[in-house]
Amino acid sequence: MRTRAILVLLLGALAAAASLRAQSFLGNIRGTVTDPQGSPVADAAVLVVDEATGVPRAVSTDAEGRFEAANLKPGTYRVEVATPNFKEYKRSGVVLRAAGNALVDVKLEIGARTETVTVTAEATNNITVDSPAIARGLDEQQLHDLPRGSRDIQSFLLLNPNVLGGSDDIQFLGGRTYGVSYIQDGQASTNAIFGTVGNSAPGLDAIAEVQVLSNSYSAEYGGLAGVLVTTKRGGNTYRGTGFYDFNSNGLNALTYNQKLGLSDEELAGLRSDPNSDTHQHRFGASIGGPLKSGKTFFYVNYEGSNDKAIFGGGRATVPTAAMRNGDFSATAITPRDPLTGQPFPGKIIPASRITPQARAIMDFFYPLPNRANLSNGYGIYQQFVPETRNRHRADLRIDHEATGKDSLFLRGSY
Repeated sequence: MRTRAILVLLLGALAAAASLRAQSFLGNIRGTVTDPQGSPVADAAVLVVDEATGVPRAVSTDAEGRFEAANLKPGTYRVEVATPNFKEYKRSGVVLRAAGNALVDVKLEIGARTETVTVTAEATNNITVDSPAIARGLDEQQLHDLPRGSRDIQSFLLLNPNVLGGSDDIQFLGGRTYGVSYIQDGQASTNAIFGTVGNSAPGLDAIAEVQVLSNSYSAEYGGLAGVLVTTKRGGNTYRGTGFYDFNSNGLNALTYNQKLGLSDEELAGLRSDPNSDTHQHRFGASIGGPLKSGKTFFYVNYEGSNDKAIFGGGRATVPTAAMRNGDFSATAITPRDPLTGQPFPGKIIPASRITPQARAIMDFFYPLPNRANLSNGYGIYQQFVPETRNRHRADLRIDHEATGKDSLFLRGSY
C-alpha cells in the first residue's frame, strides 16, 4: 500500500510539473451563429471536424449564439451547424494556426434541415483583433515552395522582418541571439548555451508550420521572441513525399583562399584537382496515414545529406626546393661554413655538405611550397583539407484519439 501511494504521489507531481512547464500550441475555433435578421441562435448544434483525421468535436451555442471548440490541434477543419427551421450550414477549409484562434461567424438561412448551405471560402481578414501579439509564420506549402539553399528551419526564420542574420547566429528584434524561446509541439527546445533551436529540430518535410511571435505575445512563451514549430501528423489517407537533389563541383565557386596568388593556368588545374572537389547530395522521404482509421495515425520522415567541402586555408612559410638543395642566393640568408665560419660562396651550400638525414628531416617537417614565393625568397604552403560530412535526421509522430475530447501524441526525433 505504501509503495502504491508513493507511486501515485510521484505521478501526480510529474503531471503538475509538466503542466506548469508546457506552452500550449493548441488553438480554438469560435464564432457566433445568427439568423437572417442578425439575432443570435441559441442551442444550435455545432460540429467541428478535423478534415485530415475525420475526428469530430461537438459543441453548442449559448444564449448569445456564441460557440467555441477549444484545445484543437493546428490543422484544417470543417464547421457544420444544424438547428430546427434553418438550413444546415457547412464551411470547409477553416485553417487553425498553432496557438491561434479561428473566427467562424455563421449566418443561417431559413429552410428545411434537409437543405444545406455550403461555404467553401470567405474573405480573409489579416487583422488580429483578439491578441496584441505580432505573429508571422510559414505554412507547409510555403516551406516547400520558397527558394532556400538550406533545409534547416532557422534559415527560413530570416524571411521574417523581425529576424536578422548575426555573425554567429540569428537575432530577433535586434536583441541577443540567445533571447529567443523555441517551442516544438508545446515543449521547450532551446539550446541552453547559444539560444538556438535544439538538436531535436525536425526535418523540413516533417514541419507543418513555423510561427514567430513578437511584441506583446502571451507570457507563457517567455523570451524576447517565441518561435513555435508544429510537426505534421497523419490522417485518414496515406500521403508521402520524396526528394533528391545534387549540387556538383562544377556549380561551386572556388573559395577566396584557394584562388589567392594563383595564375589562370594554375586555377584551371585547381578545378580538376581531386582535393578541390566539392559536392552535395540531399535526399529524403516521408509517409503518413492511419494505423487505425479515425483513431490512430502516424507520420514518419527521413532526410540525409552527403556534403563535401573544403576547409582550412592556413598559410605557413616553408623552405623552397632551392633552399633544400643549399641554394640561398634568392634570400637574405647568408649561410656560413661551420668549420671555417666564412660564408659559402654565392650563398650556396655544396651538395656534399648536406647529409641524407638532414634532407629527410626537412622533407618530413616541411612540405614543398604550393603558392608563389614571397619577395624575400621564402616559400608559402597553404593547406586545404577536403572533408565530407554525412547527416541523417529522422522524425516519427503518432497521434491517438482516445475519446471525443481526449487525445495524445508521441513525437521522437533523431
